[in-house]
Amino acid sequence: MMNRRLFLRLFLALCSALGLSGSVVLLLERLGLLDSTQRPQIEAQRAEFEKAARKANTIEGAIVSRDGIPFTSASEPGKPALVTALCYSSLVGYRTSTSSSGLRREFGDTLYYAREEGGGTADSLVMTICAELQQIAYDLVKGQGRGVCCVANARTGEVYALASCHGDVEFDANHFSQNFSLYTETEGYLLPPWLDVNPPGSVAKILTTAAAVEAGVDLTYEDSTGEYKGIRTASRAPGGTLDLHKAARTSNNPYFAVLADRMSLSDLIRAQEAFGINQNFLRLGTSILPAESTLTADSARSEARLQAIGQGGLSVSPLTSMAWLGAVATGELTTLRIADHFEHTLPDGSTEETPLPEAYEVEHRSLNLRPETLTTLQDVFSETAKSYGLALSGNARVFGKTGTAQVGTSGLYTIYLAFSLVYPDGNAYEAVLMREKSSEMSSVLKPLAKQLLAAIDRLHPAWEETT
Repeated sequence: MMNRRLFLRLFLALCSALGLSGSVVLLLERLGLLDSTQRPQIEAQRAEFEKAARKANTIEGAIVSRDGIPFTSASEPGKPALVTALCYSSLVGYRTSTSSSGLRREFGDTLYYAREEGGGTADSLVMTICAELQQIAYDLVKGQGRGVCCVANARTGEVYALASCHGDVEFDANHFSQNFSLYTETEGYLLPPWLDVNPPGSVAKILTTAAAVEAGVDLTYEDSTGEYKGIRTASRAPGGTLDLHKAARTSNNPYFAVLADRMSLSDLIRAQEAFGINQNFLRLGTSILPAESTLTADSARSEARLQAIGQGGLSVSPLTSMAWLGAVATGELTTLRIADHFEHTLPDGSTEETPLPEAYEVEHRSLNLRPETLTTLQDVFSETAKSYGLALSGNARVFGKTGTAQVGTSGLYTIYLAFSLVYPDGNAYEAVLMREKSSEMSSVLKPLAKQLLAAIDRLHPAWEETT
């Protein structure tokens, strides 16, 4: 025979589905089937059942771009909305009866539940994403293994594109269950690539440059061998007479290792902290962007030399390296936001906006560098960007740096190209391309970055109008 506890649980579930659970609890008490000590537990179960019933009767809220393009299309009540294009799949995430990812996981409490107790359509989530740029960014990374392409406003933190390729197999949120075994063949496939942690490679030379200029060390070096204390140039050829500008353009590893030996460990640590290392400051929404270093005042000089070229115990997310270039353009670090607000449709067809919680607000932190240091960074990495073919007509300035980080002993690399640009009116943007387990060096990203820069230059006036 069914025991009383199980009977009450099933009975409450049925009543919740019918919208009768509140009055039924009172009736059970009056009939003596429920004593006062059981009420808190029963009330908790009732709330759980009511929430489940509301979810089952809710059409998932739409996710739309800043320009009103839908990322999702409404499905049946209680079922996942359909993602409208593959370029949105990783961003929107999958949804099953027990779990979810991406925006669905972050904002499921709003997207899955209508405001009305009996169900209906949930509120929409309006993004900062530009739909056209999102497609462009996805086309730049798809089919090339695991990678990321991101573009953001370096001053407001608004993300205009965040395209991820999870691996050789494209991620399709609409067919998650059918493809689950395929997706899980590769360890870590389902994790968001923009949170992957790798050495930044030569992008970290921005930090080393800042440290050296702040410390006032000698910035000239004669590289006659192509090697310094075990650190070599990528070509194994000597770099000749080097100053900071030439060393950055050629990404000469021995030069930056020498700079690490010329400054104190504290100088390099201060610069790392200025750019967000070990600070837990940089984030996208509420997700902290990894930015970690093992360097301490007691570390060996060999570790400082490795970190000066972006190897060793220095590890970051691709969006961290993007933030460094944004900081070169603006002089400050800025956290990122990808969601703008919720939108509720009223019975008369009009809409009302609801802001996101305070935790999603953008924060800014000054680099606190001397003005001449920031000017040097801008001059050096503007020249570096020009050497990649990254330039715009007029007075807009572009800053950039590639990075090739060796991972383990596999002979494969994590490669980056991060850049930023600032227009005469002060509007500034930052971007990054990252590819993991690449057999090629970062130079292969230069033509892709040129395409991305051209798209930003073409599309940015519309963003400024709606910022």
